[in-house]
Formats: sequence, structure tokens, C-alpha cells
Amino acid sequence: NNINKKITYTPSPLNVDYIFENYYTNEKLNSIFAYTPHQHHRRGATMKFADYISKKYKLPVYCKPLPNDDWTSAYLSCYDFTKLWSPHLYHFNLDSMETQPGKQCIQVASVGSINIGGKNDSHGVLYPDTATCDLDKLEEVFVQYFENENKRFEAIQYAWETANNTFSHDAVKKIFKKEFLS
Repeated sequence: NNINKKITYTPSPLNVDYIFENYYTNEKLNSIFAYTPHQHHRRGATMKFADYISKKYKLPVYCKPLPNDDWTSAYLSCYDFTKLWSPHLYHFNLDSMETQPGKQCIQVASVGSINIGGKNDSHGVLYPDTATCDLDKLEEVFVQYFENENKRFEAIQYAWETANNTFSHDAVKKIFKKEFLS
């Protein structure tokens, strides 16, 4: 209103093809990766819920090493970090911050894993059935995936197609061309 200009919002672009080509595997480990961002307030109940599901459904849970006081113990390059989490079928991320774009979730979709939990923008776009921090709802949907291979495939396929149609470089370029070059 103050600048008398139209504001156009675009999705956060990510090179989903690169991530797919370098990290995707269709031979996922039937395990959980618990994503714990450096910012403590964004971790939510991720570890608690991952541990609960791990024990109840007898699945191993993995996470990035937590840092000691100097942070050097937890440093991983992007390559090493992606290699650490991408082999796991389930990716738990219960970040409740709705104002975050959620790049990690786009990467999860790009490697063929399933994101469980969280309220970042991309969570709702890519995994609408699990875009919450309601633990009862998350367990209910997790059980559907855990028990039904077709449900898992549908979630993975939907997230992959949506990531390409929404967050890929080509998709974002189309928005720019439509909004600014037409």
C-alpha cells in the first residue's frame, strides 16, 4: 500500500534435480532420521517423538551428532549431512515455525524420503497429511505409511511431483517470467 507496487511472492527455489541425481535411492533404510536444527527452539518434540515411535514400532532412529561447547564436533559439510540423513525412509522434523520456508523438507522430497511433522511452509505443500506437530495425528498417519507400502509410495510420489512443480529452478523461473516479463 505504501509503495503503490504489486508484491509477488515466489517459492524458495532449490535444485531438486541435483539433489535427486546425487542423493536419491529407492533402497531406503526402514528407519527414522530425527532432524535437529542448530536453533534449539525449532527442534520442538522431534527427538521425543522419534524415540517414542522408534521404541513402539521397533525402528532405529538416527540423528546428527549434537555439538559440544565449541560446535566443531557437530560440523558436517552439506554433502556429508545429506549423505547422513538421505538413506532413511522417514525424516522427522517437528519444527513448529510457520514463518520458515522449510528447505530441508524440499530436500527430503527430492531424495524420496517421507517427512513426518512440522509446520514450515514447505511441509504443508509437500506433505499435507503430516504438516502438524500434533503427535496423535502424526502417529496415526505414520502407522498408515508404516503398514501400507502403497500409502508410502503415494506420499513420496506426491512430494516429488510437487517439489518439481513448485520449488524447482524451472518452476520458479516460470513464475518470474509470468510475473515480470509478460
